[in-house]
Amino acid sequence: MRYFDYDPVDGISFHETADEARSEAEATLEQEADSAADDGWSDNVDDICWGVVLGSAERTSCEKSDDERFDEIVTYAVRDEDDPSAARISALESQLKAAREENERWKRAAETDEADVIAELREQLAALRARDAGRVERAAAVMMKYKMKIPGKFEGLTWQALTDEILAAADGEVKP
Repeated sequence: MRYFDYDPVDGISFHETADEARSEAEATLEQEADSAADDGWSDNVDDICWGVVLGSAERTSCEKSDDERFDEIVTYAVRDEDDPSAARISALESQLKAAREENERWKRAAETDEADVIAELREQLAALRARDAGRVERAAAVMMKYKMKIPGKFEGLTWQALTDEILAAADGEVKP
């Protein structure tokens, strides 16, 4: 499929993509807008356009000429570009099918990943609870062993901070 843009000053240009054709038309309009700032809009600014080439002239034959004025006699006919309707519909249907399949793969992956993440988080939480329970038990044992009392500096600490302080004191071989 081919595309075109039309500029009233430079004429028609052909492009391989719709984006290229549209960009050229937009660039032409920007040039017109710059000129309009000085002189006002031109009369043919409405002629700037871009679109799909549906058909074009194509050489249909070329024969040696008997006429001295010409080397060849060439004929042309206006031909449709590749049938845009059937070919385009088929291409779009293929793209839509591929997009739907990709969407389903992402959905399945998201569901699987979510379940895996939840299971992993539950395992981590259980491990943290077990670790913290062991630390609290150890801290309590240290307190009993050394007959420690909780001094005022520990007031207002969270259990975790208090446990850290007690274990740090025990590791530093604090004696009663």
